[in-house]
Order: sequence, then C-alpha cells, then structure tokens
Amino acid sequence: MSQTFTPPVRLDIANGNIVVSPLTSPPPPPPPPPIQATPLLQGWGGIFADGYQGYQGTGTDPSNIQANLDVMIPRGYNAFRCMIYNADFNHACSLTDIVNAVNVAKANNVWIILDHHGYTEPFTDLAGWLAFWKQVITAVSGLYDKIVYEPSNEPTSPDMVAFTNAYQAWIDQCRSLGDKHWIIVSVNNNGYDGSVNFPTVTDPLGQLFASFHGYFTYQWNQSNWNTAGAQAYANQVAGYASLASKIGVPFMSEFGADTGAILSPDNAAPGSAGYSPEGVAFVTELVNKLSSQGIGYMIWTAGGWTNTPGAGATGALNIWGQMIPSPSGTITPPSPPPPPPPVTGPIQTVVLVMMENQNYGSVIGSGQAPFVDGLVAAGATIPSYHGGYPGSSEGSYIALLSGDTYGASNGTTGIGDDLTLTLVDRFEAGKISWEAYREDSNGRGGDHFPFLDFTSIANDPVKMAHVHSGASPQDIIDKLTIFAPPAFLWFTPSDNHNMHDNTVSSGDSYLASFIPQILASPVFQAGKGLLMIVWDEYDPAPNVFLGAVKPGFVSQRTDLGHYSTLRLIENIFSLQPLSNGPSFPPGDIGALPLDIL
Repeated sequence: MSQTFTPPVRLDIANGNIVVSPLTSPPPPPPPPPIQATPLLQGWGGIFADGYQGYQGTGTDPSNIQANLDVMIPRGYNAFRCMIYNADFNHACSLTDIVNAVNVAKANNVWIILDHHGYTEPFTDLAGWLAFWKQVITAVSGLYDKIVYEPSNEPTSPDMVAFTNAYQAWIDQCRSLGDKHWIIVSVNNNGYDGSVNFPTVTDPLGQLFASFHGYFTYQWNQSNWNTAGAQAYANQVAGYASLASKIGVPFMSEFGADTGAILSPDNAAPGSAGYSPEGVAFVTELVNKLSSQGIGYMIWTAGGWTNTPGAGATGALNIWGQMIPSPSGTITPPSPPPPPPPVTGPIQTVVLVMMENQNYGSVIGSGQAPFVDGLVAAGATIPSYHGGYPGSSEGSYIALLSGDTYGASNGTTGIGDDLTLTLVDRFEAGKISWEAYREDSNGRGGDHFPFLDFTSIANDPVKMAHVHSGASPQDIIDKLTIFAPPAFLWFTPSDNHNMHDNTVSSGDSYLASFIPQILASPVFQAGKGLLMIVWDEYDPAPNVFLGAVKPGFVSQRTDLGHYSTLRLIENIFSLQPLSNGPSFPPGDIGALPLDIL
C-alpha cells in the first residue's frame, strides 16, 4: 500500500488556537556521547616504541618498554605515552616496532598513547603527515581497544585556520578508516591566551581529548623561584582545563620537573630527566590538582634515551619519579646519591677544572667557600700545593700541559715548533680521547688556555678539532653522560667565574652549579673518574680532588704541585714524562705524582 509523505509539523498554541506550521531546522545536536567510556589515563611519556637510545647511544632496545612498565604498573599507573616519531632526534620507529609496542601494552593491560612527537609537521607537510598516520592506523587499529592517538605533540602554527583544518583532516581520515579509538587534539603552542588556541574540530564518535602541556622553568620564573611559586603556577596550568573542555575531555599529556634550558642554581640533576626541588613541587601540586578534578595526565619523561646522569633505562621514573604522588598513593622518599664506590679498576676519565688567583687559605677554610669546603671534606687536598711556575699565570698553565715552563710569562705565544711535545701529543700517540674547553677568551689568548700557546697544537687542525672556545660546564657534563666519555677533559671557566675577577664566594657558587653533576655522571658513580679542581699561580694554591681518591685525605707533602698533577695524569694513562728536566721546580720527569689515590 502506498503512503503519502507528510512533512514534519510543529504545533503552536496562539490565542487559544492550534496552528499547524512546517518545522524549521533545529540547532545542530551536540556531539554524540563517546562509544567507549571516557578513560582516566595516568602515566608517563617519553618511551620510544623501539627503545631508541638517543643520548645514550645510537641503537634501539624494544625491551625498554617493559622495563619502564615494570616500574610504572606497581605504582598504579595505567598508561604510557609512546613515541613513534621524534623530531628532535629525527627518528621514526618502524611499523613492526609500533605494532610490537601495542602488543606489549596489551600484554600488560595498560593504555598506550601513540605520540607523533613533532611540532610543525602538520603544516609543513600535511600530506606526508597524514600518509604516515594512515599506515600506523591501518597497522594497529584492530589489535587492541586501549589505544589513543596523539597526532602531534606540540603543534605550532601562526595560522589558526590551517591548524584547525589539519586536525579535522586527520580526524576525518582516521574515522574513514573505520577506527574508533580516542584521539588527542593539542592546543596551538603559539600560546595559551584563550580558547581560540584549541582547534574547533568535530568527531562523529565524540572521542576527543583536548591536551595542553606545562613546565615551571627557571628561565621564565626566576622572580618566583620557590615552592610557593611552583605551586601557584601548577594551579594556573590546571586552570587551562576549562578551555580544553570546550573542545573535548581535558587531558594533560606532558609536564615534568626539569628546569628548562637554563639550569636553576639549586638544580639537582640536569638533562631531560633532571629536576629541581621547585620542579618536583610543581609536578606534585599539578598531579594532586588534576587527580582531584578527574583529569588524566602523562608525566615527562621515562624511557632510556635521556642525557641525565644515572637515569639509565627508565628516565626520571627513578630519578625523581618516586618523590611524587602516584595513583597507588605511595611516595618513596629518595635516598641521597650514594658516594662513589671504591675503585675496582683503572681510572677511565680525568676532569681538570682550572681556577684562578687565590691562596689556599683565602678559599679553603676561609668561610667564603662552603661548597669547596664540603668537597675537601669528601675528597682530598694538598695544603702545601705549589702553583707558581714561574710566578706567572700563563707559566703555570704551560707547565701543566707540557712539563716545562719554557720561560713563559703572561702574553707568551708561539712556543716551540710543530715537533714540540705536550700532553696532547702523548694522548694522540696513545689513541687516548681528549677534549679541551674554555668559556671565553677574556682577551687573554693562550693565557689560562695553553692549548693555544703551542705551535704544535695551534697549527694542527686535527688537534684543534678537540679545542673549544665559547663553551660551558654543560659541555663537560654532556661528554660525561655519553656511553664512552673522553679519557681527559680540561675546562677553563671565564674570569667572571674562576675567582680571577669575581669573589671567592661567587666562584664557590659557580662551582656548586655544575660539580655535583660531574660527580653524578656514570663514570664517577662507577668509581672510575677523577676530578681535579686546581688554582693556578699562588704558593700554596688551593686544590681539591674527588672521585677515585682517599676520602677526607689531607696530604702532608710539601713537594707537590702542577708538575705532580701532570705526572699523575701521565701515570694514570701509562704515558712517558714530557720534560727533559730538571728545571726549577723540577719538570714532570723529576716530580713525584700526587699522593691522593
């Protein structure tokens, strides 16, 4: 039987009469409720799908995922953020490794966020970005229910229309492939100045997280660098959830405790997995705030790729991750780092830091250098150390590098010829790795940095490739955190830091800003590092030695000095002395090595 179509009608009551009128278009309905219940995800990010080692090496180790989950799961975390691409390392994981990562998550019954850890890719190569993701979604979509996609880590674009269109294209592609997993939409990282920074996108399944990131960095918070400032900023960041809720379910996919590009004076550990007390206070407050609001989060960073000494395979999880509240409600108070163990083999790395222009008593025991005094208590020192060779700054440095002063006074350059031997020649002949750094020249040429004084170094491009100006302590720390650090590292601070043009107290604070990181490096924690901090030209000159030394040792010798320091370095690396000596004081051939080991 045929049926006549009747258009929709609306019944209006006006003046007591019933009027039938056509139905006008209603406002668009709200997004449909999610097909899946909204999960509360709590975990850590920064874990590569293939276990890429980043700063710790060039290889991969897929078992790294399980190593991190073995720490996270007992603490109550139910998710991890897994990098499938990282723009900083320009490293993309294979589909095989991505599939494996999903299967590891499934085996552990935890959520996995597949993180395309880039910044501008959606806007510089939209087609390539979509094509990459199409392969990923096709490969993993049917494997596991607990997958979340994060199309871009911290997308940044000055064009909000292009920003929105890119995200909408991604969502449309994902749903056209039949995929029903949750999707993270990120704020435009041009700034958090209002809801316009979130793309106005729609998902037919209503399964969108709206994500934002936050860090309490020293560079931008120096005026309120304290616990109260960190907690206040955490509450400010948590407030962005109200903006995110206009787009999707609020979610904070990254925050951490490191202090940023500029280390704070109280920084406890450097690098991506590093932290400061204020950083931990920020994370603690933010975790508590987000948890109270039922907002999920991912903490940065776990994984075995970081440049933080001692972080190993699990990143910050066991550096400061045990200091913060976990979903299981447990906090494990951290123990102080253990002292370096006794030396069980030969010293592998010597670090020499050269300071300036102070008598022993004006620094050590003066009350002006509490950090150095603490080092002396833990390490070794020589109260009668001779530093004046021959009473000039430059002569002292030349003696340390060559075993002779060559009659140098301040301003000496062009010593010897291309065959004149220095410690560098011994290193090169013995295939012993070395690097020399100075902060700046201070207008001194080779004074304070004798590598430039010798013709045999300055005229040799191979040797000069190891001689670096414009450096910082971070260069030393970075070298100590690689898999095989150089055997010898020299560092000359600038005159504004080395007590030449600044006070003893200021120089002490400067040393405190990076020496702990040297001592926390893997080679020192293994008992195979020797740190020498020596002042140059006074008698007696301050000195302190740490690492593979007799703890708390105070030498009673009165015949030790710069030549003895050189002789000890030669002995450590089984090198022949350099000088033909004796000169006065005797060159390294006639000197006794330091008695600190």
